[in-house]
Amino acid sequence: MVDGGSETEILQRAPHASAGVRPALADLSTALERLGIDIVGPLPPGLSRTLLYETMGPDGRGVVKVLGADPAAVDGHDLHSFRLKPRQVAFLRRMLPAVAELHVPVLHELDGDGWSAHIMPWAEGEHLLQNPSRSRQRLLEVVETLCVRGWQERRPSEPGNLARTLVGRIWRRWSFLEGVVPAAALAGRGMRVNSVACRPLREVLAEAAALLPPLEPAHLAPPVHGDLNTRNVVMGAAGVRLIDPRGSLEDLDPCYDVGKLLLSVSMWDAFADGSGSGRVVVDGEAADVQVPTLPGRARLLADLPSLLADSHGLPEALGPRWPARLALVHACHTVAEAACRVSDARAKCLPPATIAHHACAFLLVGLVLLEDAVARVRGQNDVDLADHLQLMSIFYGSEV
Repeated sequence: MVDGGSETEILQRAPHASAGVRPALADLSTALERLGIDIVGPLPPGLSRTLLYETMGPDGRGVVKVLGADPAAVDGHDLHSFRLKPRQVAFLRRMLPAVAELHVPVLHELDGDGWSAHIMPWAEGEHLLQNPSRSRQRLLEVVETLCVRGWQERRPSEPGNLARTLVGRIWRRWSFLEGVVPAAALAGRGMRVNSVACRPLREVLAEAAALLPPLEPAHLAPPVHGDLNTRNVVMGAAGVRLIDPRGSLEDLDPCYDVGKLLLSVSMWDAFADGSGSGRVVVDGEAADVQVPTLPGRARLLADLPSLLADSHGLPEALGPRWPARLALVHACHTVAEAACRVSDARAKCLPPATIAHHACAFLLVGLVLLEDAVARVRGQNDVDLADHLQLMSIFYGSEV
């Protein structure tokens, strides 16, 4: 027991301990007591559906993450994927030990009936972009470190890989979007978003799938991470540390993780920070969208294409036509995140209006980006990534 109540009472204080996971918390409390681990208190969950707690035990300060089963969870946010995370790091330990040593280890895995928990040491440091004055330097360090240690490792690719991982993922999540985002944006006549004419997502996705085969990467890489948002990278005295991999053992196009970094910079981090939710106004088949942006992020996003192009070894690891592929990856990540906001927000019992607001923001921004990326790929061999990403400026208001 720690000050402030019993272990179970403190576990129940998590801001979104849903009814489905609450019965598991008593079992978790018992398991932690056997390990000699005390709960210090809940940690801010950000956008995640997992419960986070600071701990203190025989190994010192730590973190416990707990997730309950939810049949309505979007793919990748489900209990099966959560349980695969330690397996992914163990796989990397065999295949790419230089990458595995970057991952913060799971010290204890606890599994119960419909729930699992991971206990990890506390990762000292700042998340990747916490210090705006060092953002460029740190981003460069991360991509070059992962490139040298993992992304340059070549694995055979298969035809259809891009269509399955990008377009297929959105189709799998389609049901989360129906009834939440404007019907015209999905399969109607399309919408004007911030005065940009967009076809319905169904039509744009079909064309994107048709354009993807010539962009297929010649090689894949082992699953270095799979969910490389900036909150999953900790910068400390020991350099780059990685947390919370996707939970996948499949080889992956490095553009997938680089695209996650782009999404973090462009809009995901501002929502995760709780720095405001911007504005979404839908009037029939027209929408006005404004998303929050953190200090310096618009400038950093503008600089990212040149930073990536100048990164040691990265263009070679990404392969031919990587700017075109990355534009499509980032756009698809943005669209797919809309379904994540529905799934995770429902698990946290957020009001329906908040769920719809967040989902619409990601969906409509992603639709504009995807329409533009498809048009650029259709019309030319090379894509000006910097010019494409400049589209985000129509959604940014003042910095928050």
